[in-house]
Amino acid sequence: MMVSWQVQVRGTAQAPRGRAWWVAVLVAWLVLPVAALVAPAPARAATPPVGQEDVFWAVDWDNPGVPLQVSAIVRHVGQHCVVYVQSDRAVSDVAISDFATAFDESIYPTLTAVLGAEPNPGIDCDPKVHILVYAFTNPQYVGYFLPADINPAAGGVSNRRELISLDIVRLLYEPEQAAATAAHEFAHLISYYRDYMLDTASQPTREETWVEEGVSMYAEVLCGYGGQAVAELAGFATDPGKNLTAWGKTTADYGASLAFVAYAAERFGTEFLSWLVDEKADGRAGIEAALAAAGHPERFDDLFGDWLAANYLDGRAGSLPPFGYASLDIAVGAVELTDAFPLVGTVSAPNYACTYLEVPSGDLESTVRLVVDGQDGAPLGVALISWEPSAPGLVEVMPVPLAPGYNGGVVTSSPGFSRHALAAWGMGLEGEDVSLDFRYSLDVSPHTQQQFLDVGADHIFYPYIDSLRGKAVVSGAETPDGSGLWYFRPGDSLLRAQFAKMIVEGLGLHTEAIDNLADPTFSDVPRRDTGGDPLTYPFDYVEEAATLGIVSGPGDGTFRPWDSITRIQLVRMILRGASAAGQPLPRYTGSQPVFADVSPLNPLYGDVMTAWAAGIISGRPGSDGRMYFAPWDTANRGQVAKMLSLLLDTLNAAGL
Repeated sequence: MMVSWQVQVRGTAQAPRGRAWWVAVLVAWLVLPVAALVAPAPARAATPPVGQEDVFWAVDWDNPGVPLQVSAIVRHVGQHCVVYVQSDRAVSDVAISDFATAFDESIYPTLTAVLGAEPNPGIDCDPKVHILVYAFTNPQYVGYFLPADINPAAGGVSNRRELISLDIVRLLYEPEQAAATAAHEFAHLISYYRDYMLDTASQPTREETWVEEGVSMYAEVLCGYGGQAVAELAGFATDPGKNLTAWGKTTADYGASLAFVAYAAERFGTEFLSWLVDEKADGRAGIEAALAAAGHPERFDDLFGDWLAANYLDGRAGSLPPFGYASLDIAVGAVELTDAFPLVGTVSAPNYACTYLEVPSGDLESTVRLVVDGQDGAPLGVALISWEPSAPGLVEVMPVPLAPGYNGGVVTSSPGFSRHALAAWGMGLEGEDVSLDFRYSLDVSPHTQQQFLDVGADHIFYPYIDSLRGKAVVSGAETPDGSGLWYFRPGDSLLRAQFAKMIVEGLGLHTEAIDNLADPTFSDVPRRDTGGDPLTYPFDYVEEAATLGIVSGPGDGTFRPWDSITRIQLVRMILRGASAAGQPLPRYTGSQPVFADVSPLNPLYGDVMTAWAAGIISGRPGSDGRMYFAPWDTANRGQVAKMLSLLLDTLNAAGL
C-alpha cells in the first residue's frame, strides 16, 4: 500500500549552495505495511539517558521515495531537549552542548512563550523535544519536521515522539544555521499541534503554507537568528510582485512570508502570534479572525496595504511605525519613471503583491496628484506614497478611494515631500496568481481640472493638447460624470460640430448673442426651443461659425454636425477661421509637389499647400517613401489639436 506525508525542509534548490531556504516535499513510501511504519509507543514515561541507541525513520534526500532507517545515540540530555546523533558519525561534545544550550536557554523558552506550548509530555510521554542529527547526503536540505511523528494519523512513517531533524553538516560547520533551523522546525511542530491537532472540527484543516512558513521564519528572528534569512529577504526585495498567498517555494516566497508575519508581530505585539497560531481558520480568514480575537479593529486589507507601504519605505525613509521594521531591513525594488510630468500609463497590479512606480524627484512646495482608473469591479488597491529624504521618518501614505461603481479615484499629496511613488496591488481570491490592469496619471502642481489619463508628456500630441487645454479650448470627457477621470482620446475621430466649437472658442470669436437666432442656417442644427440640445450645443457654435464664414454644409441645407470631420474639411475650416479672425494665411502660389496624393492639378492643392506653407500640416510618409496628406481620411482628435494649436500659435506670432 502507499502512505504519504508532508515534510517541511530547508534547502537551496534555487539559490547558491550554502544559502538556506524552505521547500515542501511530498514523500511516499511503498510496500511496507502500516504497522511497520509506526514505531512502538514507549513502555514508560522516561527521558532516554545519554548513550541510549534508538532507530529512527528518516528521509534519504538522495532517494526520498524509499524509507531510511537511521541508528542514533543520545549524546546530550538538556532541560528541554534530547539530542540524538547518528551512531556512525562524529560530532564533538562541545558542538552538541553549545547547540543544546541554545535550544534550552533561547529557542524553547522563547517560542513556547510566544506561540504556545508543544504537546507536552506528548505522544512519547517525554516532556523533552527530541532532536535527530544525521547526514542528509544532499547539502541543499537542512532540517525538517514530520507531522506524522506527533500525529500518526497524518499518514506516513511515525517515530511517535516530538521530533525535529537536522543535517549533521550544518551542526558541524554552520552552527548558527543549525540553531536557526531548529527554531524554524520547532515552530512548525508547535503550529501544527495548536492549529491542526487541537482543532475540534470534524475535518480540521492545516494552516496555509504562506502563513505557517512566515511564522516559522519569524521564529528564527525571535530567537536571535534573523541574519540567517538574508537570502530570503533579498529574494523578496528584488521580487515584490511575488504573490504572498500563492506559495511557490522560492526565496521570494519565504522572504515575503517572513516580512508579513514580522510586520504583524511588530505592529500588534508578539502576543498576536499566539492568537494566529491558535486560530483554526486559515490564511487570510485566519488572520482576520486572529485580529478580531486579539481586539484589533484592522481588517486584513488594512494590514496588507500598510505592510506594502512599509516594505517600500523601510529602506528609504527610516523605520517609523507603522511604515517600517525594527527587526528587519527591507527596501523592495521599484520601477523608476524618468519621463517628464504628466506621467500616464497602464500597469498591472499583481494579486497579493505590489507594483511600485517611483516618480522623479520634485521640490518641497510641489504636490503630486494621482488619478487611477481600474477595471470595473476589480479588487484593486492603490496608494500614493510620499517621503522626504532630508527629514527621516517624514512620510505620507494616501490610499486612493476607489469608487465601487467605476473603480477610479483621485488623491493629491501634501506639500513638503520631494519623493513620491505609486503602489498598486490586487486583493482577489487567495492563492490566485493573476494581475489587474489599470490606468494611472501622475502630475505635479499646479494642477489642472482635466488631468488626462491617456495623454502624458511623452505623447506626440501632448504639447498641442496641453496648449489648447490651457486656453480652455478643449476639456476632454469625464467618464463617468463627477468621477475626476478625464480622457482626451486622441485617437478617436472628431465630429464637425465639435470642431466648430473648438475653432470659435480658440479664435476668441464666441459671443453670448449671435446674429441669426431667428433663422437657423442649417436644418439639422436646430435652436434650443425647437429640439436642440438643452445647452444650445452645438447650435450656438455652428451658427456662429456659419455666420463668420468658417463652416458650410454640403449644399442641401444641412451641416451634418455628427459626421466625423475629414482632413481636408479641417484644413478649409482652419483657413477660413484665420480669415474670420482678420489674419488670413498667405496663399500658396507655388507648384511644389509635396504630397503624392495632392498634385498641383488637384483642386484641393491650393488649400492644402497654404496650410503646409504655414507649418500647420506636415502629412505622413507612405510605404513608398513619399509623403501623403490623405485629404478624405477622418482626422483624429490628436491631429485636430495639433493643427488648431499651430494655427493659434501662427496667429499669435503675427500679433492677433
